[in-house]
Amino acid sequence: MKLFHGSNLEITEPRLIEQTRGLDFGAGAEWLDFVTENRLKTYSGEIYDVIIGAVANDTVMPTIQAWLGGFLTEEATLMTLKVSKLVDQVCLKTDKALSMLCFIRSYNGGKGGARNG
Repeated sequence: MKLFHGSNLEITEPRLIEQTRGLDFGAGAEWLDFVTENRLKTYSGEIYDVIIGAVANDTVMPTIQAWLGGFLTEEATLMTLKVSKLVDQVCLKTDKALSMLCFIRSYNGGKGGARNG
């Protein structure tokens, strides 16, 4: 699998950093619970090396906040999110996952983009 990192910086040696934003992954009702627990920083489930799935970005957060506030049922929330454009993301959570990466090259994406390496 090829993994692309969108940034204005060239990352030749990725490293784990402390998560400061509650970004979330998965699908369906399990995804909604995972998102909620990550946003509230109460997730205590399994620890994964890699998580791949939809991120709860600023586009979908109002819907999730409406669910958290009791304004939407779980079913209505999931139906609303199904018509939203969800963006997938790959999150490497452990050194084991990072050890599987091999930097190949970078591309200059335009103004301020990374250099071709």
